[in-house]
Amino acid sequence: MSTMKIAPGNVVRIEYEIRIKGGDVIESSAKAGPLTYTHGDGTLLPALEKRLDGLKAGEKLEGEIPSSEVIPPEDTLPIREIPRREFPGKADVKVGSMFEAQTATGGTINLRIIEVDDEVIKARLLPPLAGKDLEFKVRVMRIEDPVNHLVSVVTKPPPPLPARAVKIELEIDPDPDSEAKLEAVPVRKSEAKVETASKAPSALKVEAEKPASEAKVEAAKPASEAKVEAAKPVETKAD
Repeated sequence: MSTMKIAPGNVVRIEYEIRIKGGDVIESSAKAGPLTYTHGDGTLLPALEKRLDGLKAGEKLEGEIPSSEVIPPEDTLPIREIPRREFPGKADVKVGSMFEAQTATGGTINLRIIEVDDEVIKARLLPPLAGKDLEFKVRVMRIEDPVNHLVSVVTKPPPPLPARAVKIELEIDPDPDSEAKLEAVPVRKSEAKVETASKAPSALKVEAEKPASEAKVEAAKPASEAKVEAAKPVETKAD
């Protein structure tokens, strides 16, 4: 049996399951098939790759990834200014509360309120997995040196929680005067759901380096057409 261990640059094939701690499965090889990837190339969430370092073919590993390792630090994520009228009139919009909204491409993001006045709400854009601890199970099927890897490596999308899993889709708004529309409701963490069936890998990575001016919430419509349900405060997770 090979004594090769998982290390950066090695081609690795794994069976896996990634789920919200105590909740739904996000990705698994039972749905998408085993994953073949090059260790260290950014295909997997860095926190998961770190935990797989040193494993041998045939070995299994189970564990947890705390929410603090799932996405980049919150203070590095982009900020968006949204007209106050786009929020429901009776919503308790206050610093620290959270809402859910749609991006221009149909994805979902969370908005954490960081500043409030009568005209504009300033919110930080958070990916869907923000604040969620993860559980994983991995079995290493094969490890190969890339020099001896003579077959084409085909990754069946979507891979298990790739780095792209926490991506916020940001686009430059061609019309700077357009209004943002919220297609969302305030989120309780206990009610949060993660879409997994058909999300492309690109839905899961945060590109924090993009300026907030490039962030875009779905295309503008008059405030009278915006559909936002009544607001509720978000339960805060204790550190």
